[in-house]
Amino acid sequence: MSEQADSREEFERKLRAHHQVVRSDPISFAVKDGRIYTPDDPEYDRLMAEARKEQKVIPTIGRIVHFKLAEYDVRQIERRRAAARGSTLTAEKTGAQVHVGNPTKAGDVFPMLITRVWASPEEVTENTAVQGQVFLDGNDVLWVTSAQQGNGEHQWCQPPRV
Repeated sequence: MSEQADSREEFERKLRAHHQVVRSDPISFAVKDGRIYTPDDPEYDRLMAEARKEQKVIPTIGRIVHFKLAEYDVRQIERRRAAARGSTLTAEKTGAQVHVGNPTKAGDVFPMLITRVWASPEEVTENTAVQGQVFLDGNDVLWVTSAQQGNGEHQWCQPPRV
């Protein structure tokens, strides 16, 4: 066994002894500025959430992510919904989609299903643009094109763990 493996094993042994953890339990800890934070430390959850927030993922078709609306997206949604309010399609019962739903505003976050990744599987990175269907709070969706991963408006990100 290497020296590094010995020191990791020794560290885990001491950590288990300190926290009286059963050997089969997984060991979880965060390290920041040379200090080790364990799950019982008040700062642990904040540090782990911060690390996950900064973590980017490789986009794949079928992945559900969070999408933050921009003002442009809101205008698209409201334009279609306003047209639906003035439509006679609901009275005609043809089965045509009439867009209705609760109001939206820039900065609102909704789930988005990635439907297209703009790179081959061998070339995709966390910076690859995607297309997707944003599920709104209504009976309609918003088709989003060329969205980038990030925390800004008209961007998508991995949902937080809860």
